[in-house]
This record gives sequence, structure tokens and C-alpha cells, in this order.
Amino acid sequence: MAEFRTKPLPASNAVSNTGNPQRHSFQKTSSEVRLDPYDIQSSAQADHELHIRNLQGAQKLAIELDGDSKTVKYIEKYASIVIETSMVLRKTLQDYAGKEKEEKFIKNVWDLMQGDLRIRYGLNSHNSMSEALDSMRFDCTNSSFFVHDVAEAVGVKTEIILALLHMLVKTENFCFEPTKGQHFPFLELASRYPGYQILKSDEPSAIAYNVSGNMLSAEGELGRAAVSYLKAIELNPEFAEAYYDLGTHVYACQGMMQKAIACFQKTVDLKPAFAEAHYNLAASYYRQGDYGAAIDCLNEVVDLKPKDSEAHLALGFAHLHEGNLGNAISCFFRFIF
Repeated sequence: MAEFRTKPLPASNAVSNTGNPQRHSFQKTSSEVRLDPYDIQSSAQADHELHIRNLQGAQKLAIELDGDSKTVKYIEKYASIVIETSMVLRKTLQDYAGKEKEEKFIKNVWDLMQGDLRIRYGLNSHNSMSEALDSMRFDCTNSSFFVHDVAEAVGVKTEIILALLHMLVKTENFCFEPTKGQHFPFLELASRYPGYQILKSDEPSAIAYNVSGNMLSAEGELGRAAVSYLKAIELNPEFAEAYYDLGTHVYACQGMMQKAIACFQKTVDLKPAFAEAHYNLAASYYRQGDYGAAIDCLNEVVDLKPKDSEAHLALGFAHLHEGNLGNAISCFFRFIF
């Protein structure tokens, strides 16, 4: 059976339904929202002192970088972008209230991101904010943190939404996809993203600890990575991706299959549509010689992703081990064709 899988690119942003990279248009900035260096400089110090300690993105950086000498530099850079953006938006929002203010905020923050700030959608190695600031290519996670911080600074109440392999921002009445510039009524959220979670005040830090775990595991620091993943789970016990990453990047790598199975099982309990977690649960059972359990998990994978050829191949081998020759041939046929 193939090796354990890491998380795929977020399908809602990174790839289209055909599996090809999705490109976003480069929209011109609206003439009403421009960064004004003079206005920014005149009141930046007061805003800086007021907001920097409460910025979710700054807290994310502090956790991810964990005392690195560049931590302060990155936090200052992030804070300055949030402050500059919020001061521009305050002027454009001052005559609006309620739903109209929320929609105006969404439109104008998107215009600034695509315009003067030159923020584009893009992935980096571990969803880290520091890499995003270096490249100014923000994924859905870092974009959501940024939009949330700007919204709080201008008096638009927002919450961060965690969905399966995706993140977005909620105002009182709307949900905003900050990598697409699109928004929709909050009442449509459940149908678009089943099993979503609205993060509580301290739960965004769980995202940062999970990113820290991914960074540490990539460096071979599995013990420290485990501590970060477990901290993420402590802060947000319903954080499915943290269980998945702990099982994939720590326990499976160390051959601790029972712990890996427990992590993957918890992941699919929380997110039944998480196909990669079902696959890694199957791989764990397969390595232990429990081919029947592996078959059950792989059937879940192909139900969720009927064109997953690798899953059909693995399912065929599991059936061979169980002596189910006819089923194995059928799976191999699907793998080939």
C-alpha cells in the first residue's frame, strides 16, 4: 500500500473542479480606497500601541517563530500593514452601518488587498505567516487572520470560520472568502461548508500551534512537533486537522500505529468527509495486518473520491490479502481505467 498522505491543496481555493490551478483576476483598486502615507504617519503610533497586542496575526507569528530573532521584525511588519489598512478603511466606512457597512468593508478591504497592498492568493510550505509576509502571497488561513484583524480595528465585528481544509471570515450577516473577494449570506454557510466551526477567542492560536508543528516536523523535530500539535488540540479539541497532522507527521513516522489510528479515527469522527484521513487510517490498519479494517476505510475513501486511483489500487491489494480475488480484480480494473 502507498505511503501515508499529507493534506491536499484546499480544493475550494487552490484547484478548480477540473483539478487545474485556479487563477484569480488582478482587479484594479477602487479610486475611493487608497493608502495615504501622510494620514498613516500622523496617527500610526497611537494605533500601533492600541492594536498590536490583540492582533491574531501577530500572535500567530509569535507562536510559529517561537523566539526566533526575526520575530519582532515580522510582527512589526504585519502590524504596520493592518494599521495602514484600517486607517484608510475608517474613512470609507464612517457613514455606513449594519449590513451596508459590512458589505462596504468586504468590498474595500478586498480592493486594498488586490491594489496597493498587492496581496495575492498563494500557498507556502506550512501556511506560515512569515513566509506569507515575505512573498505577499496569502493562503486562506493567513488572509482570514489579516481580514479579521483589520475588521476588528475598524469596528466591524468578525469571527474566523474553520471548515475542512479551508478558512474564511464571518461578519454578523455575511461570510467572506478573503482569497476570492466573494461573500455570501451567513445563512448559506452550513450548506456550503458542512461541519464548519466558528472559532472562539483563544482558538485561532490553535491554528498557529498546528502550523508550528508542521514546521518542526519538517525539520525532523518530532518531539517538539508533537508538543505543538497537542497544544493545538488542547486549545481546540474539535480541530480535526491537528489530530490528522499529529497522526501523519509524528506517530506514523515513529511507527506508533495505535496512536496514529486513534488520531485518524478522531479526525474522521470530527470531519467524516476528510478523505485523506480515511486513507491514512486505512494505511495504519494495513501496516498492522488488519486488512478488513483497511478495506472498510478505503471504501470510505472511494465513496468520497470515486476517481482516486491510488485508493482503488490500495483497496485491491487489501482484498488480495483477504483472499477476495474477484473484488481485487475489480479494484485493479478501476485503477487502470
